[in-house]
Amino acid sequence: MKNLFIYISVLFVVSSCEKVIELDLDDAPPKVVIEAELLEGTNAFVTKVSKTGSYFEGQPETISNATVTLNDGTTDVALINNNDGTYSLPSYTASENVTYTLKVDLEGTTYTAESTMPTITNLDTLGFDFQEPSAFTDSGYFCFFVFQDDPQVTNYFRGTVEVDGEFTKGVDDLYYFDDQFTDGNVVIIPVFGEIYQYGQEIKANLHSLNKAGYDYYTTLDNIVGNSGGGNVAPANPKTNWDNGALGVFLTTGVRTKTAFVKQTL
Repeated sequence: MKNLFIYISVLFVVSSCEKVIELDLDDAPPKVVIEAELLEGTNAFVTKVSKTGSYFEGQPETISNATVTLNDGTTDVALINNNDGTYSLPSYTASENVTYTLKVDLEGTTYTAESTMPTITNLDTLGFDFQEPSAFTDSGYFCFFVFQDDPQVTNYFRGTVEVDGEFTKGVDDLYYFDDQFTDGNVVIIPVFGEIYQYGQEIKANLHSLNKAGYDYYTTLDNIVGNSGGGNVAPANPKTNWDNGALGVFLTTGVRTKTAFVKQTL
């Protein structure tokens, strides 16, 4: 247990004084964190295993003594231990609508997460529409994802955009949406808050998610949105791991389109 002393100046009507307030803060026990994203098709598959640091130290600890296996419903495949906290398969083929189970055996405890690869939605095209300047934005082009939504299937998506080879909001941006109001329709989704200029090269990536992946990003977005203050206490994103592990095991597929900015809508 560690003690934190906070000095607070208390203003009274006649005089002021300093009061010492002693807070007893317990260091929370470390939590296992497992992060993995399995992509549809043939790709490298990497799982990262670590432990959270204490409140005061804050640095995660990489875990290099785990055993990690992936199962596709019939076969267990052992991941290679890279001895740096990551475990990998250099080439693994994952298929749509298959349920995968990832297991991490660590210090006598088995952590398990299950995730079904969703049906992957194709990104048909990119659309652009010019906007005159306003009190809130400069002039330029808005970008739109255009695709045919699969009917009678609940679909969840995440979008990322690269401009001239660079991500506009970083690799871990939180641009996501579902088909609650567009099921079975041609969908036109704008990239909110981004304005592009004529001739720029835009690469758009449409990630198909399952419900677990969508819930993870939704709760992560809520946490990030409240990180600047307010009354909501910090929390952890929703996870599909058992036995108290943090992180997430995602199964997702990506479809990409590249276009140069011009008027299309």
